[in-house]
Amino acid sequence: MFLIWNIILQEIILQKKSSSLHLVDPLTESDKEEQIISWLDTHGVADSWKLAQTLVAAGLDPMHLDTIRNNLPSDSLQDVLSWLNARFSSVVLLLVPSCIF
Repeated sequence: MFLIWNIILQEIILQKKSSSLHLVDPLTESDKEEQIISWLDTHGVADSWKLAQTLVAAGLDPMHLDTIRNNLPSDSLQDVLSWLNARFSSVVLLLVPSCIF
């Protein structure tokens, strides 16, 4: 299963690199984070507020999360999302243009 998630992560990274990274306004980003938090809370994922910012920055939305959930045993969702969050945290830092710092 680890190999499958590495492939999914690689695909998302490639999509992000092939599309231009655009900065969204804070209100839009906040709305997307709230959608992710709501989805995570509905599915019993702990610390949803900690995961939301990174998942949004990585380009995930509730449809992506549904796809992930539908391809996992129900008891592994928390672990997989925590793992993805850790991986995305480092990847998102690499994709952010240096000019905004």
